[in-house]
Amino acid sequence: MLKDNISPSYPIEPEIKIYDTKALKAISTKKLSGKYENQKRIFDQNQFKIDNEGNISVVFHLLNEETKITTKSYSADIPFNAAGLKNIKALEANSSQDEVVDQMSHGRFYKTLQDYIDDNPIPGVRIKNGSFSASLFTSADFKLIDDAGNLKKEDSKKLPSELFTYKRNNYESPHLVRIIDNKPYIVLAAGKLNYYALYKNQEKLYYSEGWDGELQKFKGKHLEKYLEKHNLLDAYKKDKPRREFSDDVNGYFNKTINWQVKYFNLLNKKM
Repeated sequence: MLKDNISPSYPIEPEIKIYDTKALKAISTKKLSGKYENQKRIFDQNQFKIDNEGNISVVFHLLNEETKITTKSYSADIPFNAAGLKNIKALEANSSQDEVVDQMSHGRFYKTLQDYIDDNPIPGVRIKNGSFSASLFTSADFKLIDDAGNLKKEDSKKLPSELFTYKRNNYESPHLVRIIDNKPYIVLAAGKLNYYALYKNQEKLYYSEGWDGELQKFKGKHLEKYLEKHNLLDAYKKDKPRREFSDDVNGYFNKTINWQVKYFNLLNKKM
């Protein structure tokens, strides 16, 4: 049983009690420090393991108490016959929390598309989930997180890279986003042909020939032109999704996008 210092509003002395499940009694109580490197420490409860001998392996994160965002991450052991953390090792990747609700990662920047494919993000900076803002009078802004968990609002013109992952909230899957002419676009497909949706206005679709090609408004006939050249048009038309009775407008729109993305990807394999 773990009692940790997750609350940002008042201190709790962390403690682990180990129980013998057959005898239903506590056989060990471990008092742990709530800090590491003079910074508040929080166990990742999704990565807490105990074996049959009572040895525990954990991952923990340091917390910026002002922004409530976690920073560095570590793995460690708590042997049954030891009082504290042992074999502490820094982890390359770090998870982050908002308001210490759940352990969810924020977005990362990538210098190139290949770096994204290779999972090689730019170190030292992340992009905060749900931090996008824009108006008629300003370009896109996002909040960046440094290694100490500090936040800084930044204009899209000044981001570390044009390519990054981003989540509207902690609980959705991340989008791959690219800044083009100071506007954020979701990358739906990438290769010789690229397919984009304008972020926050996803019915506005665009495409380009090549990663550095000019962005052009997308219509179905543009895709069909390429499909015909590569003998995929008949399969594309036969594969068109049917509008089911249960589909609302958004549901059918997403079906259509997924259908088009499938054939953009097939084209990119052939081109």
